[in-house]
Amino acid sequence: MSGRQIQTERALSIISDGGTDPISQAALRVRNSLREGEPLSKALVEKANIDDPVTISLVGGAEASGDMGSALSSAAEIMENRLEIRRRVITGLMYPSILMFVALLSLGLIMIAIIPQFRPLVADRIDLVPAMGRAVFAFSGFLSNLWPVLLLCVICLVGGAVVAGRRGILGSLLSKIGNMIPFVRRLLQRNQMTLLLHVLGALLTREITLSGALRVVSKSTPAGAVKDSMVAATREVENGAALSTVLQAEGLLPREAIEMIRIGEEAGDLGGMISRASADLREAADRDLERFLLLFQPALIIGVGLMIGVSLYALFSAIVSVNAITF
Repeated sequence: MSGRQIQTERALSIISDGGTDPISQAALRVRNSLREGEPLSKALVEKANIDDPVTISLVGGAEASGDMGSALSSAAEIMENRLEIRRRVITGLMYPSILMFVALLSLGLIMIAIIPQFRPLVADRIDLVPAMGRAVFAFSGFLSNLWPVLLLCVICLVGGAVVAGRRGILGSLLSKIGNMIPFVRRLLQRNQMTLLLHVLGALLTREITLSGALRVVSKSTPAGAVKDSMVAATREVENGAALSTVLQAEGLLPREAIEMIRIGEEAGDLGGMISRASADLREAADRDLERFLLLFQPALIIGVGLMIGVSLYALFSAIVSVNAITF
């Protein structure tokens, strides 16, 4: 048994020592598999249910090169980078989401609890109420009659969102919805390309071939435009095309990133230059997110204020018009 295997088994023993949590139990199963002679990459898949292509590829390459510690550090760094990107996006969108929920709740309360109290004042002369006022009263009556059903739907929706979030479905659904909005689609794609280049650079610096690294990246990319482009890029590179030329044709990276990748191809440091391009792209993605929040939050506040203002204007204009006709 080699020194590398002894170190790996010892580390797994420390993680699993006396623990009953899922991580400790998975470490124990992986350690037992190593003692039976299975390679770590296979044990991670079969005993720890790790099916991430990037992690398995890094571990598989380290089994051949003998540099397991560095490979595991790279895998951990990539996972941390994924979580950091996800945290930034979720944190950035959390406040607008809460604001939207509170605004819709306030508007619903106005429609259900306040406007119906004014309906008796205009019930006998509803035909004299302006069209906007009649629309507000009609919508308020609709919500007032169906509010128990709507409340049940909201509870079911929130519960379904919680379950979907735990199963990993919610993120995919939100991503599909976000891709329908041009600015959000650009924001999501830039963050996705940032992570993609980071992973690609890490794989190339581990002496994995370019075509092999591209295949791993393609497998680990969620379904969508970026994945389709990476599959096409992998096919073109395997046919002899330069990576910079292919990525430029796909149109998913800015010109500066393409130039850095081209310099890396010419200088023989493709992995290093891709990693630098990823860092620059991450800064651009952070600026895009800040710009989005800077514009979206005031626009949301103005939009909600207009909805409430229009509702109240229609309500009081209806009351004033009826009173004017009465007197």
